[in-house]
Amino acid sequence: MANINTYTPESVRINDKILASDGISGATKNIEAGDIAELAGCKVYRAFLNQTSTNAPVPTIVGTNTIGTLVWARSTTGIYTATLVNGFVGNVTMLTGTAGPASIPTRFGFTKNSSDVITLNVYSNNVSVDGFLTDQYIEIRVY
Repeated sequence: MANINTYTPESVRINDKILASDGISGATKNIEAGDIAELAGCKVYRAFLNQTSTNAPVPTIVGTNTIGTLVWARSTTGIYTATLVNGFVGNVTMLTGTAGPASIPTRFGFTKNSSDVITLNVYSNNVSVDGFLTDQYIEIRVY
């Protein structure tokens, strides 16, 4: 009989290994959490964005990116696009946290423009601003 211990729950990262049992052979194997998300029909892009002056945002990818390589560009003050041909086909959910100097209110808005383009708007005090993406975590999911 197996002895199973309980542990404090932790957040699962997309590249974490999970012990699984093969349903046919019964053999055990390691799989990645991202593989489970992909099997469920979900593609994920997680990154920390940094943007300065009039430059395009620069992503630092977190974990396994299953959507594809997004091309980030700056359209105008506080408005940035992420482009990937057919990268956003289906339902898109975007999650984001807070960023910018803690003393200055900052908010973000996403728009799915097409199956190829998503727009990120950055505001402070209801005015579009540049330079407020400093290690800004974003997550895009396509179902």
